Amino acid sequence: MKFPKDIILFIFLIILLYGCSEKKAEATTEELIVGRWVSEGYYDMVEGEWVRDSLAEGGDFVVEYGPDGYAKCWLIDPDTVTELSYPYSIDAEAKRLANPYQTHDLLTLNDSILETAYHLGITETGDTVYGNYKIRLKRLTED
Repeated sequence: MKFPKDIILFIFLIILLYGCSEKKAEATTEELIVGRWVSEGYYDMVEGEWVRDSLAEGGDFVVEYGPDGYAKCWLIDPDTVTELSYPYSIDAEAKRLANPYQTHDLLTLNDSILETAYHLGITETGDTVYGNYKIRLKRLTED
């Protein structure tokens, strides 16, 4: 049995269109950041390379970026938990994440990792220090 060319062409087009409809649109920066993240490591720039800062490892934090442009952050020290809430914004073109306290350069943002660099730090005594710092966060997933 021989199929007419029109039927073969029709089947080919259906397969092609079905395959195209299965592709998901790539998530935007604004969509990727939404969720809950936990600190995984702190780094200082030393002679042009990121070096893990073991002194900053005492306290952790969890931040939850909401789709409404607000974030909740929990600073976790051995004896206390401090909760903050603040607006945030993303400039995807400039690769920047800003909040009322700091502006961060977005280094990595994907489904599981968020890395940002910033240039203003606060010491335990509340002093402001300037430099090149990086924080790496991993996405918390619900089991």
